[in-house]
Amino acid sequence: MNYNVIKALDQEETGDLIKYFNYTDGILEANSGVHDNKCLSIDSSDPPCPVQKGMYTKLKLTDESIQITNIDKSSITALVNIKIKPSSQFWNELKAPGISNPEFDNKCESIKNQTVVFFVGLKSSTHLFDAYRVYSRNKKTSCEQTEALYENAAIRMLKAQEELDYKPGIYTQWETAYNMEDNICGCYISMEEFIKSPDNTVEKEFEVIIPIDDLLPFAAMKMFPNALFGNLTLEVKMAIQQNFVICQCKQETILNKISHISSSSYSGSDEIKDNITEVIKSDIYNIIKRNGEYHAFTQIGDSFNVHSFTGALRESQNIIVGKDTTVSFMITDGSLKYCRTNINGFNIKDSILNELIEKYQTKELIIPSQYVDYQAFSQKPMTNG
Repeated sequence: MNYNVIKALDQEETGDLIKYFNYTDGILEANSGVHDNKCLSIDSSDPPCPVQKGMYTKLKLTDESIQITNIDKSSITALVNIKIKPSSQFWNELKAPGISNPEFDNKCESIKNQTVVFFVGLKSSTHLFDAYRVYSRNKKTSCEQTEALYENAAIRMLKAQEELDYKPGIYTQWETAYNMEDNICGCYISMEEFIKSPDNTVEKEFEVIIPIDDLLPFAAMKMFPNALFGNLTLEVKMAIQQNFVICQCKQETILNKISHISSSSYSGSDEIKDNITEVIKSDIYNIIKRNGEYHAFTQIGDSFNVHSFTGALRESQNIIVGKDTTVSFMITDGSLKYCRTNINGFNIKDSILNELIEKYQTKELIIPSQYVDYQAFSQKPMTNG
């Protein structure tokens, strides 16, 4: 809860709401001559989007029309485009060898192709960038990070659990991706999409939202008086290696969605529902539940097990059996279709501005900031340790 609300609702003050609202009115009277609050959306530049992976683009963090910038209420939004391809046609390995019933197998395949679904995305939206530079008054500062992936991973580990809950476009927890929920930072891709796409390469787009104070240099910054110290600019570079992760979604959940609702998001859903009605007699749900699953994300480029089912014929009876195979995925290309900052802030009265100018004529503005460094081993671990 907001600190001011907690203070106003303190038990010793018996929940004095009048005092709280008088307090907020006082903030406006003291700090703003026009009681304004602005939110600007400014596209990246130098170069403008779209930009390819490995390229830098610059984002304004402050603007001349805003005197005091609320860093903790500002964010970056970007539309990410990726192309992803499996290392092999792994769906062929999920078919049962030997004698089978083609008609029954085709029904199983139609279900399997739409219910083997993968999450592909980021555990945190800040992982989109693997390098950044901070500029003040158009001059590069010493705040520069070329290994931002390590830094951003550390930030996410320091977040409280409640900060990670239900923030679509910002964070992804394994449980939400596994259950194919919407509060993710990424996208879902079915096996059918890989099968039908040219060269088995799927192109996907998804939006990310990066709170400015999720970036470590700004983590302890609430407000920045850019009317005194000039404007800040952030230069960022998009990464597609070592930052994207993947996991297989819970097949039982997807089956339930298809069998209980008719959604346009599933092509041929009515036919699939009819097929499930027949195939379910062969213990399909229990087969899926018995399949082992790795309860963690896998980094793109690393191999992992894909679990599913297939039709088989045993003693002239159609049955369902579990199947699994190992596969890896590679993101072959990536770009930012757009990238922009959403700047929030307000203006202040001349008297307050003059007080700030007088205050900082003789002293520096100290912003608590942190920096993460890492030390790589001089050589790779050997088998003997």
